[in-house]
Formats: sequence, structure tokens, C-alpha cells
Amino acid sequence: MVNKYAEIIPLRRLIRNLAVFDYQIPKELRKEIKKGQLVEISFQNSKFLGVVSNLKETTNIPMTKIKEIARIVQKKPVITAEQFKLVDWMSNYYFVAKSTILKSVVPNFPKNPLKSEPRLSSLSPLLKIPQKLVPWLTREVKKYSSSICQSASLVSAQKEILLAFYAVLLRNKTNQRVTLIIVPDHAELNSILSLLNSKEIALIHSALNTREYFQQWEKVWKNKAKVIIGTRLAVFLPFSRLDQIIVHLEEDENHKNADQNPRFHIREAAQQLVKNYRAKILFTSQTPSLEMFKKITEGQIEPIDSPPPSTAIINVVSMEEEIKKGNFSGISENLNLLITQTINQKKSVFLFLNRKGMATSYLCQDCHWIARCPECLLLFATYEKNYFFCQHCKKQEPLVLKCPQCQGSNLKSAGKGIQAVEKELSTLFPQTTVHRVDQGVPIKEHYTGIVIGTEFALRNLKLSNIGAIGIVSADNLLYLPDFRSEERTYQLINRVIHFTPTPAPTIIQTFTPENKCMQAVAKQDFKRFAKEELKMRAALHWPPVWHLVRLIYQQKEAKIAEKEVNQTYQVLTQALKSRAIELSEPFTAHIPRRRGKYQWQLVLKIQPNHPLELKKIIQLIPDDWIVDVDPLTLL
Repeated sequence: MVNKYAEIIPLRRLIRNLAVFDYQIPKELRKEIKKGQLVEISFQNSKFLGVVSNLKETTNIPMTKIKEIARIVQKKPVITAEQFKLVDWMSNYYFVAKSTILKSVVPNFPKNPLKSEPRLSSLSPLLKIPQKLVPWLTREVKKYSSSICQSASLVSAQKEILLAFYAVLLRNKTNQRVTLIIVPDHAELNSILSLLNSKEIALIHSALNTREYFQQWEKVWKNKAKVIIGTRLAVFLPFSRLDQIIVHLEEDENHKNADQNPRFHIREAAQQLVKNYRAKILFTSQTPSLEMFKKITEGQIEPIDSPPPSTAIINVVSMEEEIKKGNFSGISENLNLLITQTINQKKSVFLFLNRKGMATSYLCQDCHWIARCPECLLLFATYEKNYFFCQHCKKQEPLVLKCPQCQGSNLKSAGKGIQAVEKELSTLFPQTTVHRVDQGVPIKEHYTGIVIGTEFALRNLKLSNIGAIGIVSADNLLYLPDFRSEERTYQLINRVIHFTPTPAPTIIQTFTPENKCMQAVAKQDFKRFAKEELKMRAALHWPPVWHLVRLIYQQKEAKIAEKEVNQTYQVLTQALKSRAIELSEPFTAHIPRRRGKYQWQLVLKIQPNHPLELKKIIQLIPDDWIVDVDPLTLL
């Protein structure tokens, strides 16, 4: 029998339950049409591209309504069988239309593709592997390389050690093995690229334009790339074969596609690639996520023995005690002394403060008015040149000198930002150069004196000759009303402690010195922290012990938004029969308004291994709601 009809997935963002459509195959195309080809179709009275997902002899669509495929755009299939498996899994797991996912999978085919290749051949390995690491690297890389297919391993160590592990692994691999390295951001991509010296590399990231992206995609499509380095987009590539996957810094939040569908996480997507290609996978981290730690304890992930970390003395300083002593600056006596001693030794100091601007809020002390962004309703930060700035939507407004509510002038800034602490440091150490490194400040090649930076500095700087480290305020994340706040705080502080290649004495300034996170990170006892945190998460039914689904409704009118979320809440409450699923009451999002729309949320907590019950509940959610499976945060 001849296949007369094809199931086509349009390359359009469609609602959850609408993605695949039947089309008639013209007689002249029936012999050459194949699954995975890119075709042109008429859809909603416009011309669109689509992918052939299935061929069949009959259809249930009336002949008067069915349309014909216009033409085959690419004769060679642009979607492989393994990619279809990934799309099917992602659609079912994240409740997203297949058409929406395929828009991320299929590139735009430019009319004039690039002919020149990036200058990768001029690169040479820049990483010098410390001699003391060679025995460990040789032993552990050999052990990992001999592991069986579809196995999963994790190595947790300082970033320089992870890079050394990759260097030995990739330089020793055979030319036939295809390796995918997934990085959280562009800065990490460059650090991986510096390890290699090969023309057979493909680079995938969001900064590429259409022609550049297609050039790199085509190298994989034509099986010309042996090493593929990319951000989370790279999981969608058309691999002919795939032997091993490395997920670099698996705990990094950028591995989650949080802002648009498909809202997938690399941890889960990469493990689907492992199944589809019978590959092996290596997760790496500086501080493992609790998801990884749980899988290790359950035997699902094989930990690779790490060299013992070399850490200098870490001291925790109570800022409450500093205030009692009359010290209201952002620099404690202990940190001041450490900075002085380090500068006298002709070494530099790195200070960390993850607060941009001069102050984190601005308020009236008479009527309690507080400056908020009119777009997203979050608190305005104040900046050095007398303006308000929203850290979320980037809106900027002039600083007011009179309260717009009571017309009073008793206005006050609160919460010291990095610019304010920079000024304090310049006053305390007038003979020493103070460098502020945050987004928007040009990066220099060399730094001496005192460097104070945000998380931007951690991602983009490589500092040497650092004799001391100070965390100016370790409490920022702890105060956030989120189930991951302590986990994130531990991970961030640990990154700062191990930011420099050689250990440096570290002072952690905090208003909560007795907090279990502060105590554990000071003692470098992650196992104890993780076990206590998992116990607490289990008691409260939080991830990774239970699953989480965040349901988000957005609406321009505040009253309509509140009414809709309450109606949906009532529908779900009546439908919930299983104790395996818990539903929260409606609440406003941490960012009350996004892109001019008010945001409300519902949260589902689900026991593991109850996909059918969850699917029944999601089917009751209107199509204009956002469904976020396994969110990293509720903020």
C-alpha cells in the first residue's frame, strides 16, 4: 500500500493539546517523502514550515477539509529518530506541544550560508595540569572511561580540577568517539574551548546569529563534529551518534530553561539522550545539587573520588555583634584586619557582595512609602548617580527627594549595595586601589589591591595573587522565601571560597552565624548539610523528595487574574482524589507583575511515580496558563 497522508508538526508555538495535523501527500511526492523531512504547508491561511512525523495510508479527516503538502523543503531528514524520541518525552513530561519544542530543534536554513570556519585550529591547550593531580587524574579518568554504556557518574571538585579532568579525558579519547559538553553559559563555554585543539568542534549558544548557528548545526547534521560544546540548546542537535555527555557544573541555575517553553532542565533532558543513544554521562559540580546528592545515596549515580580539597581557614563573623560594638560599616573588624595584613604582604583581596547599586531599597520614614518599580512592582534599588533602577526589568527613573505620598523629605536608603561598600573601602584604605566588578563595568586583564564583585565576577574573572577572601553579606539568599534558599546559599558561598586557584583565608560576614548552612560551609561539611536539608525537605514534601509543578496565570487586569486563579483552584480542589498530590492555595508571584501582566500561582506537590494522576490534573488547566514542571524556585 502507498502512504497517501502524512502527520505534520508545524513549526509554531501552539497550545498544549494541539500540535499534529494530517495533510495529503501529492502524488508526485509520495515516493520521496520521508519521516523527519522539512516541508512547506498551508496552516491557518498562511505558509509555514513543518516536520513530517508519520506517514499513513488513511485519515479520519474529511477530504473536503484536508490540505495538501505544498513541497519538500529539505530532502534529507532534519529530525532523526532519536530526536523524535526526545521531543515525545519532553512533550509528555513538561506538558508542552511538540510543535513548540520543534521550533527549538529545527534551525532556520539561511539563503546564503557561511563558508568560512571559526579559527579553532589556532587554539592550543592553555591549561597547565598541576603535577600533584596527575596520578589522581590518570586513575579516575581510566576508571570512568572503562565504565559501561548508559552509566552515570559525578565528580565534584574545584573548577580548575574539573577542567583538568576534561583535558585528560578529551585528549585521550579516540577520534571516533563523539562527545557533547553542556555548559551553563557562554563564559564557561570559553573555558572548555581553551582545553582543545581541533577543527572537529561545533559550538552552540544563543549569541550565534542565524547563519552562524546553522553552520554549527550543519556540522553535527553531517557528522563532521567530534566534540560539541554548547549551552542547553545543544541537546536538540541531530547527532548521528553520541558516545558520552558531560554536564558541566550541573548545579548551575542556567541549566534550566525557566523563561519560556519548553521549560526543561538539562539534567533530565541529557539523561534522555543517554537512553536514546546508549551513551554514558558525566555530571560535574563544585557543590552538587540536592537532586544529584539524593541520586548518589540511592545508587543511581556513581561518585568519582575527588582529591581532598585544600582549603584555608574559614571564619564566620556575626555582624550583629559588630553593631553592638558600634561598627555600622559593611566591613567587620576581623575583615578589616585581614585586608590590612594581606595588602601589607603585597597581595590582593577579593570581596564578594551580590547586591548591585548603592542601596537595595528607598523609603519614607514618616508614612512608610517605599519606592517600587511601576512595571513589575519590585523594590527599586538606588544607584550612584541618583537614579532608581529595577534589577528585574531594568527600568530606570530619577531619584525623588520628596515622598510622593506625604510630600515629606525624611527619606532613607536601606540595604548597602556594592557601590556603597566600594566607597567605604576607598575611605578605609585610601592608599589601595578598589576595583568594582559587576555587570556593566568593563573587565580588565589584571587587578591589584581590593577587588569587590558580584556573581558576575565569579563567572567572568580569573584572579591570581589573591591573599584573602571576604563575603561581605552572606545572608542575601537566606532571607528569600524559597525552599532552595539554604542550598543556594551554601553553593554560592562555596564558589566564592574556592574562587581562587590557591586557598586563601576567608571571612564570612552574616547576621545568622548559627544557621546550619553557615556552620556547614565554614567546616566544609557538605554531606552533613545535605542530609539535614533532605530530611527537612522530605518532611515538608519539597523536591527532590517530592516533585513540584508551578501553575502560573498572567492577566493585565488584577481583578480578572485573581478571579481566574480562584476559579481554577476550586476546579482542581474538587478533582483531587489522591493523597499523592497536594495543592497550594492561590498566591501572588514574587514578581507581582511581568511585562504588564499580574501574576498568580498555584503549586502542586506530587509524590514520585504518579504520572497518570498528574496528567489528569494538568488536563483541567486552561491553555492560557503556564505549566512549569520541576521549577528551581517559586519566586
